[in-house]
Amino acid sequence: MREPSIAYVTLYDASDVDNWSGSGFYIGRMLQKHVGTVTYVGSLESKSFFRHRAHRLFHRYSDHKVYLPERSPEVGLFFAKQVLRKLCNASYDLIFAAGTIPVAYLETEIPVVVYADATFSSMVGYYIKNVCGKSIAEGNAMEALALRKASKILYASEWAACSAMQDYGIDPRKIAVVPFGANIEKSPPRRRMRDSSHRPLNLLFVGKDWERKGGSIAYQVVKMLQSRGDEAILHIVGCKPEDLEKDPSVRIHGFYDKRDRLQSRRLADLYSKADFLILPSREECYGVVICEAFAHSLPVLAHETGGIPTIVKDGTNGFLSATNDPKDFVEFITKHSGNRRYHRLQQAARSAYEERFNWDAAGRRIRDIIESLQ
Repeated sequence: MREPSIAYVTLYDASDVDNWSGSGFYIGRMLQKHVGTVTYVGSLESKSFFRHRAHRLFHRYSDHKVYLPERSPEVGLFFAKQVLRKLCNASYDLIFAAGTIPVAYLETEIPVVVYADATFSSMVGYYIKNVCGKSIAEGNAMEALALRKASKILYASEWAACSAMQDYGIDPRKIAVVPFGANIEKSPPRRRMRDSSHRPLNLLFVGKDWERKGGSIAYQVVKMLQSRGDEAILHIVGCKPEDLEKDPSVRIHGFYDKRDRLQSRRLADLYSKADFLILPSREECYGVVICEAFAHSLPVLAHETGGIPTIVKDGTNGFLSATNDPKDFVEFITKHSGNRRYHRLQQAARSAYEERFNWDAAGRRIRDIIESLQ
């Protein structure tokens, strides 16, 4: 069977691993390896319209709300025209879009597959806050249009898939859940089972947004462990909370660029030496960092929110707190330190990575889905 020719459409440059935390880059590479011949269509140029500038100013000063021009029909049409121009250069069997924005207003006979980690509705009031009513209406209209046009819609989590069905009335048969994989170049060797009763206990926090990712909660967990007489250290990667720089219970490592071999090895070393990844995010559409932790046989402590429950299974490969209370995390750590329970968590974390949360697994699943469309 001839490999399909795929137009991979993104708003940004998907060949740059720095965009969208690297997921767009790894999706493109996955498609090339498992599905067909890929042509990158992106980045797309944006455009500022007078109406949008007026809306922004009006809402900023009248009701202190945010207007989102990228969700307007004018910008959607502008993106669609760019995609159409680029599609004219060759013949394609499939359009594969990362997200709905670049294809919502696209008029084409070519089948469209959308792959996303959230719907617009699921993000409003959660990930995207203080949005004005006009943007909510325009955003929902754009999302509904894209989902209706798509031949197949792939979501990284059940949370996002449920929103498409409940908020936009999409037929469940049109939807498939295909989890994102770990954004790493090479699978690390299976980690030797270690005893988590050693001290200090190393908790690893990885994230650029200290507040949204729940960094202050992770810090409270370390302080509570110390108050109980446990030696514990919080390792922070991706951000630099200045008020903690002199705290002896914290190690701030800053940002590691995965494109740099040395920095990539340093990050992998932190994963391999940690006892738990802690991700008490207040809002999280998915959590690729969890997949990366699983690749290193590292159990994960997380908040039961957004797409995280697709990855973390409470008591199996980590812990989910419904309330995001630091006491919950401390109690779980205490019960699972230095015994067979911890080893089972490690084994389950690695198995989850090998079976579901890697890009090869996603590629094989997407290949089967696309073949069923032909």
